[in-house]
Amino acid sequence: MDASERNRLDRGGHELFNLLVHVQAQDVIVIFGFVSESPELSVLLDHAKVKGYRTLLVTDLAVSGMLEKADVTLFTARGQLWEFHSMVAPVALLETLIVAVGKQMEEQAVAGCVELHELRRRYQKVLPKRV
Repeated sequence: MDASERNRLDRGGHELFNLLVHVQAQDVIVIFGFVSESPELSVLLDHAKVKGYRTLLVTDLAVSGMLEKADVTLFTARGQLWEFHSMVAPVALLETLIVAVGKQMEEQAVAGCVELHELRRRYQKVLPKRV
């Protein structure tokens, strides 16, 4: 499994198990939990207690059993019940967290960008950027 697959749990049902075996104790799983607790979400939250990884739940629910199961819960509104439920606010919240983590890991983040720039420059003729 490559790094991008390890960083994304995008399978549901029993296929989730194939990805969960790669989650390690130092990992954090970011979960979007709206409406109700799905079976997959229930497994992620329960498995976190067994394996020791942390969970960050992004939700719009003020009352739910999920709130007590997650290590960290962040609330974000997605619109009124009768309105379109937008993911703009939850995604903006997640992007803000990513920027904050990047600032905390400034030297590592910059080093990765420098290496990426060097790779692109070195191999631009072999793998040109598609327009």
